Amino acid sequence: AALIAGLDLPPEWTEWTGKPWPTSYPYAYLWPAASLFFWRRDHQLVSRGVREACYLNLYDLVELGLPYSSYKASVRWFAGWLGSGLSWLPWFHNYAGCLSGPLSEPILDPVEELPTVFPTMPPQRQYL
Repeated sequence: AALIAGLDLPPEWTEWTGKPWPTSYPYAYLWPAASLFFWRRDHQLVSRGVREACYLNLYDLVELGLPYSSYKASVRWFAGWLGSGLSWLPWFHNYAGCLSGPLSEPILDPVEELPTVFPTMPPQRQYL
C-alpha cells in the first residue's frame, strides 16, 4: 500500500470504487499487485491441495467480452446460472468457476500465515 501511495497515481486508478471496469478484475488498476493476490492464491493452491482450474478466478468473461453491452446483466446471470448448474457434472466441476468472475473481493489467507522462512539449498559440491 505504501508503494502505491508513493506512485502519485490518481485515486480512481488505485482504489476500489464498487463499479466494475472492462478489465480482467474489477478492483482497480493495481489491486492484484498491492494485495499480492497471485502469490497468495498460488500459496493456497499448494497448501490446500486445490485442483480446481479456476480457483479464485478474477476474470469475468462477460465483462471482458461485453464491456458496454446493454445485455451484459442478462448474459452475466445466464453465465452464473449455467456455471452453477453444470458444476454438478463430475467432468465440468473443475471448470464451473471459469464462467463468471468473483461477486466480491476474494478471501485470501492473511499474509501473517504465509511462510517467512524458506528452506535453504544444500551446499554445492566443490569440483576440482
